[in-house]
Amino acid sequence: MELTAWLAFHPGANSHQLDEVIAPSGRVTRATRNSRIGDVRKWLGTNPAAPADTFYLPHMNQQPDKLYRLDGVRCDWAEFERLVHESHRTDGADAQQLLREALTLVRGRPFAGIPARRYTWAEPLCQDMVSAIVDAADDLAARCLKMGDARGALWAVARGLDAAREMECLWRHRFRALAMLGQFDDLASEVRELDALVLDLGTSVEEATEELLRQLESHR
Repeated sequence: MELTAWLAFHPGANSHQLDEVIAPSGRVTRATRNSRIGDVRKWLGTNPAAPADTFYLPHMNQQPDKLYRLDGVRCDWAEFERLVHESHRTDGADAQQLLREALTLVRGRPFAGIPARRYTWAEPLCQDMVSAIVDAADDLAARCLKMGDARGALWAVARGLDAAREMECLWRHRFRALAMLGQFDDLASEVRELDALVLDLGTSVEEATEELLRQLESHR
């Protein structure tokens, strides 16, 4: 699975690059590499939309450049990026729907719960993915609040916070949405939850958050 994920993010890989994934900083024999590649090829199987006996992971000698790459394999992250990109090219309800479809693909923090000492190559990629998820959630929540859709904003915020619990820009959207719904008891509970989180992180609540809470209390 890890090798398949790596190939999805690194199309056009050579044997040495694959070896680093199979055994980071270790030595990999040709037989071991071929066995792992064979496992991936068998696991993914053949592509029914392609000519007969065409594998989702074609044999290296079938590639003009003699490199490994997946063929016809879809990836949630590529779909997420496509949907977000399309949302930037439109506006209104269409943009909101595209962002919602993108965030529907998010299931917590990327690469969470992976085995120890595996997926080390994904660390910088994970940070980029988290940033993109937060940006999408931030964008959708802001659009929803502007349209008076507090529950839509809460949905977007929940997706974003599942990936990055510490992002206060999303907490502020949550506070605004709860105030819009008149759910001040829930708002107070969420504020306490954020206070506990920043205490655990050894930080403090951002000035923008404190100012928003003062505004909400004043309006109340």
